[in-house]
Amino acid sequence: MKIEKFIDYKGFFLPEIFDINTTPWEVLEYVKTFFLHDIKNYEHFFLKNNFIRNADGFENIAEPGAYINENNLIIIGKGSKVESGAYIKGPAIIGRNVIIRSGAYIRENVIIGDNCVIGHATEVKHSILLNNAKAPHFNYVGNSIIGNNVNLGAGAICSNMKYLPYGGDIDVKIDNIKVSTNSRYFGCLIGDNSKIGCNVVINPGSLIGKGVITYPTILIRGNIEENSLIKDTQNIVKISAKHNYSF
Repeated sequence: MKIEKFIDYKGFFLPEIFDINTTPWEVLEYVKTFFLHDIKNYEHFFLKNNFIRNADGFENIAEPGAYINENNLIIIGKGSKVESGAYIKGPAIIGRNVIIRSGAYIRENVIIGDNCVIGHATEVKHSILLNNAKAPHFNYVGNSIIGNNVNLGAGAICSNMKYLPYGGDIDVKIDNIKVSTNSRYFGCLIGDNSKIGCNVVINPGSLIGKGVITYPTILIRGNIEENSLIKDTQNIVKISAKHNYSF
């Protein structure tokens, strides 16, 4: 698959992350390696572009009462603000002019582009948000890639682990062929300029094209072509009483 069919990453401050990987789950897997080893190659870039590393100058970014974990690598760009009550666990890179609102929780292996908003009660885990993406109210973004100018409506969830079978590897369809990610955790890839309605749940392994708009309170599963309007939950089927779906 071609990631550039979904997102334009050339304006992202770390485009190399996408250049050297083919699929979104490979990109996300590489993020762990990037934080462990390859980030040392970007020291000059972060210094030159006004990024602040760990506690050196965070007092100009974080309000009193914000918690930024100094035990993990955390880099935050110039012009960003971390409101009181937000918690950044890290490792994480947060771009320039980003707002991390009160009550937000930024977990491990997170990269957030420029001009993004992470809102109250939003949790982001092992994910990439490209420039101008917004998860502003009560969102969960797990093991996902969120494109440029994407907006997640209040309560929208990017689920990252499946229940049937519980904890099984996530499969994705590419050109109508089922492909395993070889991982229990993969949420979704949302293309540039898509708008996800309030309280939408995006199932693990979903690939959403550019310019997609959804109605609120629906379920999304599988592949969605670009410039689509999703009005309703796609499919509901009966499950056999013979199966024992133990959790």
